[in-house]
Amino acid sequence: MEEAPLKATRPDPAAMIGRSRYLLAPVVALAVVIALSAGLWWRDQTLADEAQRRDFDHRSSAIQSEVFSRLARLRDLLWAVRAEFSNNSDISQRQWRQFIERIEVSRRFPGIGGVGLMTYVRADDLPGFLATRRRDVPDFAVVPPGDRADYMILSFIAPDARSKALGHDGGISPQRRAAMEEARDTGRATFSAKVMVPYGGGDMLIYLPIYAPDLPITTREERIAAIRGWASIAFSMATLMEGIVKAEEPTDLEIYDGAIAPENLMVDTDAHSLAPADDE
Repeated sequence: MEEAPLKATRPDPAAMIGRSRYLLAPVVALAVVIALSAGLWWRDQTLADEAQRRDFDHRSSAIQSEVFSRLARLRDLLWAVRAEFSNNSDISQRQWRQFIERIEVSRRFPGIGGVGLMTYVRADDLPGFLATRRRDVPDFAVVPPGDRADYMILSFIAPDARSKALGHDGGISPQRRAAMEEARDTGRATFSAKVMVPYGGGDMLIYLPIYAPDLPITTREERIAAIRGWASIAFSMATLMEGIVKAEEPTDLEIYDGAIAPENLMVDTDAHSLAPADDE
């Protein structure tokens, strides 16, 4: 089931946080997304009898629900960004900061590395885009520089500690481009593969496409033509999942990026230090 499109009349984006029943696909659809991008496996260390097995099954179900709940809150935030800026093509730094303050990102989402707004820019439109951004940020530049057919530029970012990432062209990374293009083509929030997000951003990204409000987006071709950018969140999967499994529990939570293999392991409650991959 696809996510419902935005309505013409929008609630205050700040009021949308935590109201997943209105904003998200069913948990089954979220589970499918996770199953495609991060396999979830639990193993019990002390299954001695059927009573223990039943207890373990119950705990496993609770862990799974909490994993999905935490990921769903990220998607709440993406929808709030999209609701705020989908009808505004000329966003100022002041508007962005007011939104971040109103949504209380730092308080409500302490585990994320950053929330951003990506802009899709075709080569012919780059000079005009840069001129607009430099009204707010005089030294705004695309990183890395160079001529390309198109750009997927990080135009706004919070918190300010990650402002050095402004201007980064996510399209140069195969992993990031693949995730943004999948989100664009399907209209759904899409996780990246495991990446290294600079300036403390984490090891994973999630994108939600933002389309021109006056263009149709029924088909894939229409969505490609209508794409304006993406709401994005950078986060550490391990940080996001902290505390789900208690240290004294005889249960191990593991989250993999794709296939179940040592190199794809993102979270292991038995081993807390995992190196992210290089996405360049």
